[in-house]
Order: sequence, then structure tokens, then C-alpha cells
Amino acid sequence: MPRARLGVALAPISQADLDAAGLEYGVRIQRVLPGSVAEQAGLQAGDVVTAFDDRPAYSPERLQHLVNAAQAKATVALTRDGEGLKFPLDLATTGETAAGCRGSGAVR
Repeated sequence: MPRARLGVALAPISQADLDAAGLEYGVRIQRVLPGSVAEQAGLQAGDVVTAFDDRPAYSPERLQHLVNAAQAKATVALTRDGEGLKFPLDLATTGETAAGCRGSGAVR
């Protein structure tokens, strides 16, 4: 079955970093793959994803689950340099894994 593919490498974020950013939860983007849906949408390394389609992103695994279950269109909420932003996504689907994604979680 095809899965949505975002094209990022993720990492959990420490409680100290969450507190400093004024966030309860979130997942840090470590890397954005060139040509990926994430790059096309404007996501950047260092962004902290807080929600995917209005569902909380508590961990890299949770975000991966949300992306895998997503339809073709979705929205990601994140914090960048202290500013809350939302990005619409037009998700590509593929049966392959997200090549080159490493870290605590690779979102497909």
C-alpha cells in the first residue's frame, strides 16, 4: 500500500529546548531531502513540528504515523525562530522508504 512521503529526518527535542521555546511538545527537523515534499513546502532544518493535520506531534514516531496515515493534502504546523507557522502540503505517495533519512525517525 502506498504511503505518504514527507522527506525529512527527525529528532526528538529536549524538554529544556521545549521550555525555552514555550512549547509543550514538538519534533525537530534535522534535515530536509532535496526535491522532497517538505522542501517544496518550505520546511527547513531546525524547524520544530508541533502538529500534522491539527494532530499533535509528540514524538518522531507519532509524526511518522500521522504522515503515513495522511491523504494527499495535509497541513503541518511548526515553530521557526519563535514564530508559529502553518504550511500546506501536497504529499507524494510511494511504496519506498525515505532514502537517505537518518536520525530518530525518518518520515516517509
